Amino acid sequence: MKKVLFVVSNFNIGGPQKSLLNLINSMDREKYSVDILSLYGKGQLHDYLPEDVNIVEPDINHYLLTLPNPGLSFLKFLPRVNNFSAYKNLYRYIKGAIKGKFISSMNYSRQEYWLKYSKDLPRLNKSYDVAIGVSGGHSIMYVVDCVEAEKKIGWIRTDYRVLKRNATIDKVYFDKLDKIICVSHICRDILTETFPSVISNTEVMYNLLPTSLNVDAVDDNYLNYSGFKILTISRLDPNKGLELGVAAVKDLLEKGVKVKWFILGTGSYYKKIQKLIKYYNLDDDIILLGFKLDTISYLRYCDLYFHPSKFEGKSNAIDEAKYCCKPIVTTNFPTVKEQVKDNYSGLVANFDSTGISEKIEQVVRDKNVRSALVSNLRSEIKSEDESDKLNKFYNIIN
Repeated sequence: MKKVLFVVSNFNIGGPQKSLLNLINSMDREKYSVDILSLYGKGQLHDYLPEDVNIVEPDINHYLLTLPNPGLSFLKFLPRVNNFSAYKNLYRYIKGAIKGKFISSMNYSRQEYWLKYSKDLPRLNKSYDVAIGVSGGHSIMYVVDCVEAEKKIGWIRTDYRVLKRNATIDKVYFDKLDKIICVSHICRDILTETFPSVISNTEVMYNLLPTSLNVDAVDDNYLNYSGFKILTISRLDPNKGLELGVAAVKDLLEKGVKVKWFILGTGSYYKKIQKLIKYYNLDDDIILLGFKLDTISYLRYCDLYFHPSKFEGKSNAIDEAKYCCKPIVTTNFPTVKEQVKDNYSGLVANFDSTGISEKIEQVVRDKNVRSALVSNLRSEIKSEDESDKLNKFYNIIN
């Protein structure tokens, strides 16, 4: 039986984390034992892991050298600062955080501090056949520096250019990996253009769809709404373009286009979006449903899936909407072409509320447009097989 370790920065709500959860659920337990380590400790999705998955607790020194943002997770770890090594790294954390905040960028500071002090970090006291840094960044650095494994793999889940990282430091780590997985061909092209030395060991593997995560009852208010129902599945943060969606819904309603927008997800932007909804007096028209793991059950009941993101690697939510054959309106983020063919499997809008509202209005008002999109999606989805994705993963790790 192969021993596999997945390392994530956090296991909170998000597309990459849910994709990993689905992969773990799908793996053959007679052939693979699974451990998972979250550098920021237990997250919201830990409760959904299969019982046979072993949760490895992160060392306080590893956590501190990621230079985490001060917050609840930081306060949770503070009681574990109880020895000389931890106090030393707490001092380094404070020094690095100040430098990142006021002198350089936090991303650069995080990378520099890990590289500088990684030789002092404790190694994991268990060896593996395969160790995978699922979240990129520090999850890869941890796998390279702190894990003994026959094969070390990194996972790149977004457009590398938008991460604003020190490429010189990342190259040090990428060159030590046996394999790199990218979630799309465009992501791979961007990565290998930046790091030509990794071309030969970089593979593309699409995310598995969470078709088996049927754990949530669908919200009654959502289920019973009989008007035109728009759904977005998103972490609530500044990169997801949700403020454009709020302005677009306002425009639609002013033009007499009756819709209601439901948003599944939570995150740091929740209160800001909530205030924006109140500011425009859209409390009855835009509904924040919070986190739901079983997003496919919600997709089955919507009339349109709307994705306003500013950038993606390969959006899990768009793939889920395609699987459910729902009409899609998305913004023109740099990697969108690999997922949505404009005017065929969805409508692609410019990054402004007017362009978005026009595309949504087109879908709402024109039944023929909706029918054509659904028909085309049905043709696309027939050619995709989830078992092929799982087999590809097995080939990569073996």
